[in-house]
Amino acid sequence: MTQSLEIRNATTEEAQYIRNKLIEYNAEHIPVELQFRYEPIHLTIKDEVGNIAAGLLAVMKWNWIEVDILWVDKGFRQMGYGTELLSKVESIAR
Repeated sequence: MTQSLEIRNATTEEAQYIRNKLIEYNAEHIPVELQFRYEPIHLTIKDEVGNIAAGLLAVMKWNWIEVDILWVDKGFRQMGYGTELLSKVESIAR
């Protein structure tokens, strides 16, 4: 029997259900000692007077890093600071 499926925008509750189902699935496939690993990683790059020029907000979950935000002030873009932040968070994950 073929079902007729339709794509729709999810409600907040439906989005939480989907998130929980993925967490449930992933938890079945990772070692127990990693299941409760959750470590925020927040990095900044500052100029000589302490102004934030760039930042990265991430979380180390289970066995990977999830980067939520990578931001570089427009005056500091195209100078490699975003790459530097990503490299740093990768090295922390190892």
